[in-house]
Amino acid sequence: MAAREGQGLQIAVIIFAMLTIILAITTYMFYAQAQTAEQARQGAVAQAGQDKALADQYLYRLRAYQYVLGSPESSLEVVNTAKRGQTDAEVDSLLAAYDADMALIDAYWDKDKTPAKNYRTMGAILLNALAKKNESVATSTTDTKRMQVDFDAKVKDAETRVTEAAKARDAADSSLKDEQGKYVTSLADINKKIADQATNLNTTFAANKAKIEGLEKDLGIAQGQVVVNLDTIDRLQARRKELESGGTPGENPDGKVTLVNQRQRMVWIDVGRADGLQKQVSFSVFNHDENGITDAKPKGRIEVVRLTGDHMAECRILEDMASNPIIPGDIIHTPTWSPGQRMRFALAGIMDVDGDGKDDFELVRNIITLNGGVIDAELKPDGTRVGEITASTRYFVIGKQPDETSSEQARAQYIKMYEEAQRLGIDQLPLAKLLTQMGWKPEERTVQLTGGGAGLQFRTRRPGEKVEAPAADPATPAAPAPAEPATPAVDPFGAPAADPFGAPAAPSAPATPAAADPFATP
Repeated sequence: MAAREGQGLQIAVIIFAMLTIILAITTYMFYAQAQTAEQARQGAVAQAGQDKALADQYLYRLRAYQYVLGSPESSLEVVNTAKRGQTDAEVDSLLAAYDADMALIDAYWDKDKTPAKNYRTMGAILLNALAKKNESVATSTTDTKRMQVDFDAKVKDAETRVTEAAKARDAADSSLKDEQGKYVTSLADINKKIADQATNLNTTFAANKAKIEGLEKDLGIAQGQVVVNLDTIDRLQARRKELESGGTPGENPDGKVTLVNQRQRMVWIDVGRADGLQKQVSFSVFNHDENGITDAKPKGRIEVVRLTGDHMAECRILEDMASNPIIPGDIIHTPTWSPGQRMRFALAGIMDVDGDGKDDFELVRNIITLNGGVIDAELKPDGTRVGEITASTRYFVIGKQPDETSSEQARAQYIKMYEEAQRLGIDQLPLAKLLTQMGWKPEERTVQLTGGGAGLQFRTRRPGEKVEAPAADPATPAAPAPAEPATPAVDPFGAPAADPFGAPAAPSAPATPAAADPFATP
C-alpha cells in the first residue's frame, strides 16, 4: 500500500514537471510572438509617419504651385499653413523667382484693370503696359510735330522782323540824310536873309529891326535844336554800333567805389538817384584792375543803405577781406541792375539757396525784385508758368532740374523754357553764380572776439538780427577791467555806428575821393 502511494507521488511529480515544461514553452512562444507583433507595429507607425511627411511635402508644393498660378483655392496664407515648418529648396526657389517676376511688373500693374497679380494675369498686365507706352509714344510724336510747326513759325516770324528792322534802319539813315540836307539848306537860307537884311540896314534899320531880332531868335532856336538833334543822332549811332558789335552792357561794371570808411564799415559809390538806384540793392566788389567781371571772383559785398545824391549812394560793407580790403577805385557789379535800366529775368528749376534740400523759389524771386530786377517769366514749383521769355529778357536763371518727385507739368515746362531761352540766345545764369555776382548770401556768421574759451563758438544769424552776449561761465574767472574804454563794436548788419575817433560824415560830393586814405587816422 505504501509502495503504491510512493509510486503515485512519483507519477504526480513527473506530470507536474511535464506541465511546467509545457507551460514554459507555451509562455516563451507567446512572448516571442508579442515581440514580433510590437516590432511590426512600430515599423507600421514609422512608415505611416514617413508617408504623412511625404504627403505634407507634396501638399506644400501643390499649394505653392497653385498660388503662383493664381488658383483661387490657394493664397500666401494657405501656402504658409501647408508649410508646417518644412524646408523645401524647390518651393523656396519657386517662390523667390515668383516674387522677383512680380516685382518686375509691379510698375506696370493697374489694379483697376487687373485686380490679381500672378503668372495667369502677367500677360494681361504687360499688354496693358504696352498699350500705355504706345499711347505715350503717339502723344510724344504729336507734341514733337506741333513743336516743330511752332518753331518754324517763330523762325519765319523772326526772319520777317529782321527784314523789317533792316528796312527801318535804311529808312532812318535816309531820313537822317534828308534832315541834314534840309538843315544845311535852311542854314544857308537864313544866312542869306541875314546878309540881305544887313545890306539894307542903313535904309531900313528902323523898319526891319524887329524882323532881324526875330530872325536871330529863330536862328538860335534852330541852332539849339540842331545841336540837340546831332547829340541824339550821335548817341543813337553809338548805341546801334554797340548792339551790332554784340555788346553786353549787363556784364560791364555798374559803378565804382569813391570813398571808404573802414571804421564805420561804410563805402560811397558813384551811382545814385538819377541812375535809378534803390535802397537795399547789393553789389559784388571787384579789384579796380579786374577785366571780365562775369568770371572774376569778388573781393567783397556791399549793400545800399542811403541815396545821398544824383550820382552818389552810401553803402554798408557786408563782407570783405583783411588781406585785400575794399579801396577807392574798386568796381561794383550786380546782374539785376545797371545805371538807367532794370535787368529782366526768367526763372525755372528748383532754387535751393541754403542747401537744405528745400525749394527757395519765392526767396530768389524776392531777392531779384528787391535788387531792381524784373521777372519776365517764371516756372513756379507746382509747374505753373507765368509770363513769357522775350528778346528783351537778359538772363535765364536756372536752378536744379525737376526730378521724378516733381510733377510732369513742371518737368515739361522746364524743358520748354530752356529751349526757348536757347533759341532766343538768352544768357543762362546758374543760381549760385547769380547770388555771387549780386553780392548776396543766404546767411551771415559772426564770432565773439573776446577771451578764448570752449564755449565761444560760431552762431548763425541773419542780417539785422541782434546777437546776445554768451552767459558768463562761473568756472571761468572774470577778465580784469581794461585800462581805457574799449572801442564799441560795429554791427555790420545794423545801422552804421558812430565813429569813436570822430571820422567826418559822408561828403555830399567829394572833390578827390580816390586820394583819400581809408586807413589813415582822422
